[in-house]
Amino acid sequence: MEKDISKICYDQYGLKPTIHPHAGTYIEYENELDNLLNDVDYKYLGVCLDTAHLHYCGIDPYNAIEKYSSVIEHMHFKDVNQSVLEMVHKDSLDFNAAVKNQVFCPLGTGIIDFEKIIKLLNNINYDGYATIEQDIDPNEGLNPIDYAKKSLSYLKKLGLN
Repeated sequence: MEKDISKICYDQYGLKPTIHPHAGTYIEYENELDNLLNDVDYKYLGVCLDTAHLHYCGIDPYNAIEKYSSVIEHMHFKDVNQSVLEMVHKDSLDFNAAVKNQVFCPLGTGIIDFEKIIKLLNNINYDGYATIEQDIDPNEGLNPIDYAKKSLSYLKKLGLN
């Protein structure tokens, strides 16, 4: 089925579907992504790697960039509060509870080494886009604009515009 959908999108509409492995979904763990990518020709399907969702699900984001370098179509830059993540796993909290507990944090304030991420992306000659993404619960008094500004400021300090 995935083969047919991807091929139709590409052949009939000139679109290349991109799969985003995401915590709490059907394509979340490395073996699930690998199984999908083994079934669909990379000409018809790319990946969007999300640094935080990879780490959240036990996938090393640095190795993932190298492993999936030929199929990366897009990147999501997101950071993880490691101590909250450990509590989430220890207490078997679901994804929504993890977000409510602020498992994700502004770039540069968590466990993800974005200098290393950028270096790896440069090493594979990645020339696509990266979205600063933030999963937060505004009902907890968090302001997405403040998070975005902090993340953008951090990336500017790393030399990205």
